[in-house]
Amino acid sequence: MSDNITMPDISADVFETRQEALDFVNGYYVDPKNPWFSPKERAEVYKRAGKLFKDGTGGHVTTTTITGHVILIPIVRLNDSPFWSHVAPEAYRDGKFALHWEELGEEDLRELLKVRSKFRPSLVYVTSDQVVKRIQDRPEGPIRKDDVIFSPIESVRWGYDPPVNYPGCVTAKKMSERLAQGLENWERTEQGRGFNRQVQAVKDDRGKNNGFEFKRVVGIALGTMTEPCSVYQHCMVISLARQLGIREVWLQDPAYSTADKKALHEHGAKIANDDRVFGHIYSDSIVVCIAPAIPALELMQARVAAFKEWPAMLVWDRVGWHEWYPDRCTTRVYDMMDKYEILDLDSPLDRDEFLETTVYVRRREQAFSGMPRG
Repeated sequence: MSDNITMPDISADVFETRQEALDFVNGYYVDPKNPWFSPKERAEVYKRAGKLFKDGTGGHVTTTTITGHVILIPIVRLNDSPFWSHVAPEAYRDGKFALHWEELGEEDLRELLKVRSKFRPSLVYVTSDQVVKRIQDRPEGPIRKDDVIFSPIESVRWGYDPPVNYPGCVTAKKMSERLAQGLENWERTEQGRGFNRQVQAVKDDRGKNNGFEFKRVVGIALGTMTEPCSVYQHCMVISLARQLGIREVWLQDPAYSTADKKALHEHGAKIANDDRVFGHIYSDSIVVCIAPAIPALELMQARVAAFKEWPAMLVWDRVGWHEWYPDRCTTRVYDMMDKYEILDLDSPLDRDEFLETTVYVRRREQAFSGMPRG
């Protein structure tokens, strides 16, 4: 992508050609100052959608496109299956309860009703590549600037995706026991011990020779711990914080159940609300994010570019372009990743649990602010 793109006049009502629209989108996502989707606008969409859902009115909510125009996007309601399958998917499978009511104790019932009894919105994002592809698929001719094609989100979805193949109801107590057992197993494995040992060595070396600090761990989109791989990913975060003597651990995933949150709280983690987790990322942070279903790199890039706070370390699914992957990379994300180098692990992480997770360490010549040292 060229940095010398001539930006079209967005005060006009239309882009006269497809190429003019493509030039605008490409130019928009080159500039690190342009947000993927404004944090303020995200908060407003959540607020508007919440009111509409509470009132039981309206199937659409307003949002603002990258061209600055207000449009309507649909609210998708999960009405295609029974209510309980969304409130308590842990106990509901194949159209019936996996457990009989009489098998559930009083504590089980309380937890069951808390798990997902409060519906919350989640945003279905559109990647920059998808925007480009949709423009390319349009017939040649003018494209209105208030077209939904220029929206960073395509809909607001209610409820959560139920965990896959989980046979029973999980209480907070059971979830905490599962996490504790996972931590014990993780710290007993060579990959767990080796990972902690190597990151500790990086912390000691960069702290002594380059003035780097490691004061917080931030985990994003690691999923509900009803999934075994998610348990291990959370174990990585908590165990690493213990190893490095870090007391501030922030986690966020809209799929967290009440049981997830209570178990994580018991192990010293704090739960952030929605996209506010990105506000806890600073130059002394280790950020862990594995195969997110949101454009997390873009959202994080917007935060660090605004405050010049490049994280000390990223533990991320290998950064690259994947057709099926929401967390695709624009030019400005690649520019951000140039500030990092890969740490080769002596004991590779298990692909079944961590996919192609890679450790990226901020280069020695990069100061806290993300700017080269003078």
